[in-house]
Amino acid sequence: MRSSKRYRLFESLPASSQSDIAFLLIIFFIVSAIFFERTGLIFTIPHQKGKDVIPSDRLVTIKLFNDHILWEGKKLSYSQFEEYPFENLRSSFIRFSYSPDLRYERFIEAFNSLKQVKDLKVSFFPLKEK
Repeated sequence: MRSSKRYRLFESLPASSQSDIAFLLIIFFIVSAIFFERTGLIFTIPHQKGKDVIPSDRLVTIKLFNDHILWEGKKLSYSQFEEYPFENLRSSFIRFSYSPDLRYERFIEAFNSLKQVKDLKVSFFPLKEK
């Protein structure tokens, strides 16, 4: 026996709830998106054409150890280094040398102290173990 039910096909889809769903999806993606704040360093990589000669009066050497900092041969604690007047370092070249066993927190602490100086050129070198 055949069923006498006929299925009726809709010629169009109801669009009343589609705009609501699209709006909710837009809100969801905006709220769940991760916004990145650019932090860190802006690097300028040297060119390979020639070597720049740095005048010795503009070169400052800083050696980082876990318990102290050597600033041009002068021993400073990390708290003294944070309070150091860095205004005279503008347009200087800083050579950061660090001991191989230096803790990361100490390195960041010292570097954050220097970030307040604008137009600062920094290079990083590990100290050679003796």
